[in-house]
Amino acid sequence: DGTDGHPPSKGIEVTVISDAAVFAIMPRVSKVLVGPHSVMASGGILLPPGGNMVAVMAKHHSVPVVVCAGMYKLCTLYIEDHQVGVQNCCLTNVPALTHTCFS
Repeated sequence: DGTDGHPPSKGIEVTVISDAAVFAIMPRVSKVLVGPHSVMASGGILLPPGGNMVAVMAKHHSVPVVVCAGMYKLCTLYIEDHQVGVQNCCLTNVPALTHTCFS
């Protein structure tokens, strides 16, 4: 039921591992499930820290990666190289605070 800190399995065998164990466990994995911060208009995704490493390892071992995201994670912006603050804009309807707000 998920009350013990682990996701409910509903008959599906699930193993939650730490980032440090990715390299050791990936050859035995059948698929990887990730939850992004947001899904961009271009189809790209913003993953939490360590997510790119997991995706690269999955690709290296030919393991499919499945992205699970709610409708509220869809973002109308396109991410570009060196673009800062996109994640904050996509996660909320409230504008992101800037450093000038605190001065």
